[in-house]
Amino acid sequence: EQVENVIAALRAHPEARYPVEDIARQSGLSETNFTLRFKAATGLPPHAFLLECRIERAKKELRSARLSMAAIAYSLGFPSAQHFATQFRKLTGVSPGEWRRTASS
Repeated sequence: EQVENVIAALRAHPEARYPVEDIARQSGLSETNFTLRFKAATGLPPHAFLLECRIERAKKELRSARLSMAAIAYSLGFPSAQHFATQFRKLTGVSPGEWRRTASS
């Protein structure tokens, strides 16, 4: 249950910061035990899962809003638009701009 609550929070609010040491402590687990349980539940370590949640939210923003790439990046907690674009491309295989053009056509 401790890990499921964190998973739900990451999905609901991917823009927030989630230092592993903080969420592990809040879950009453050591960082190692928390990370192992989290990975068992999701198949990914916490940071990778959070990144996927952020990219999924970015896809929704790119599809529905006319916000700039930088505005989307910063609203989702990325340190820069370039970092956002790099991570987006790693996970999707296309740039955010390409994804937006494809999704809107």
